[in-house]
Amino acid sequence: MNNLNKSRYFYLLAKDKDLQLKESSLYESNRSEYSELLDYKIILSDQVFYDNRFQYINLIQNYLDDKINCSEFQVNFFELYQNHNEIVDKLIETSRQSGPGFDISFSTDSKMKTFSLLVDKLIYPTDALSDGLKEETFAQRVKEVYSEIEKLIN
Repeated sequence: MNNLNKSRYFYLLAKDKDLQLKESSLYESNRSEYSELLDYKIILSDQVFYDNRFQYINLIQNYLDDKINCSEFQVNFFELYQNHNEIVDKLIETSRQSGPGFDISFSTDSKMKTFSLLVDKLIYPTDALSDGLKEETFAQRVKEVYSEIEKLIN
């Protein structure tokens, strides 16, 4: 998405809300606009995850330094991930309720998207711990992602 602007985002949010009140949706009425609104939401999500990157980095470092075990990592990772998704949801809802006067910006820094994708790379192995993924395999995946994060932030 190349043309990011606040007024378009708020227009799409308002249109989506109006359609929901009419028991319809932006998805049903205009998939192109629905896709555009999702693009804005993804950018906001990427921003929140990137703004909080040091929480993920500290969690990974604690695991790699044996300060926490796999189970603690799993619980802390999913709590952190859920909290950040809740922040995104609240940000979207607040901007929906506040309208164009709400101070929001959209950044397209490629580091944000890359970091978000790296966090996503930890979801499957972290979840798979409950299904019997070996701790050695998990540790290797965490190390690989951490190495990529270090390259990104340095």
